[in-house]
Amino acid sequence: MQSTRLPRNVCDELELLIRNFIWGHSSDSRGVHPVNWGTICSPVANGGFGFKNLGHQHEAFLLKLVFAMISALDKLWVHVLRAKYHVYDFVSRSLPNMKGSWLWKGVCLAWEDVRKNLMWNLGDGNMVDFWDDSWVDTLGSLRSYRTDGVSHASHCTLIRSMVDHNREWRWSEFIDMVPPSVVQHIEAIKPPNATGITDLPDWSLEPSRRFMVNSAYRLCTNHPLLEEDQLWLCLSKYIGLPRV
Repeated sequence: MQSTRLPRNVCDELELLIRNFIWGHSSDSRGVHPVNWGTICSPVANGGFGFKNLGHQHEAFLLKLVFAMISALDKLWVHVLRAKYHVYDFVSRSLPNMKGSWLWKGVCLAWEDVRKNLMWNLGDGNMVDFWDDSWVDTLGSLRSYRTDGVSHASHCTLIRSMVDHNREWRWSEFIDMVPPSVVQHIEAIKPPNATGITDLPDWSLEPSRRFMVNSAYRLCTNHPLLEEDQLWLCLSKYIGLPRV
């Protein structure tokens, strides 16, 4: 489940076995469902049991695999996979095709979700698109802030092209295209250095910028991180009276 794409019906069958066990189903009797399965899969702090939907959990593991393909280029398996399927760009805008192993099909399905949720640490500016990649903290893609009505890219505008030979931002290239609030954010960022290290990707859905399966799971379920309910937390820790 963590290293290859499983057919959807396999995940459904596995989850059915879990549900039958939880509800006490057997060949002779059928248990009662006091609450729906969605509630069971909700976080403990929000009144659920914290069970994982296996389909979404599987998708989260595929996101983890893809993030490793992008961030762990020194790994042998990453070299092999990239060479086999001709992925030579650091973070390709798209992958060649979905033909190949089940593993590669899973990578193709998860690639775009990972790419859209990267937060870049600027190094030399050779890997990051000025408008379409997320590199300004809390803002995401700058294209959504453009005031000139251009909503799609005709070509890639690397950040290095927005820096002059004095290592200063080329303000004339974009200052009239974004609101003043965005300009202030960019002013606080040191322009990339052409002789610096390579741009490095982080995971934007975590405050620590480290990839975590929990945040990937929330992405797959389309559920935001809800505020924890202290009452449910206390109830979940209650041991109860001993049975006589």
